[in-house]
Amino acid sequence: MRKLVALATLVMALVAFGCAPAQKVPSGKTLIKCTTCGVEFTVDEGMSAYEAAHGQ
Repeated sequence: MRKLVALATLVMALVAFGCAPAQKVPSGKTLIKCTTCGVEFTVDEGMSAYEAAHGQ
C-alpha cells in the first residue's frame, strides 16, 4: 500500500512540474529586426534604443 501511495505522489509531482511551460529566455545573440527600417539589433541594443526613444 505504501508503494502505491509513493508511486501516486511521484506521478502527480511529475504531472504538476513536468507539464509547466518553460519560459523562453533570449540569449545575447538573439536578433530582432526592425519592421520600419529593417535593421537587426541584439536584444540588449534594441531595449536600449527603445528606452532612449521613450524617455525611460
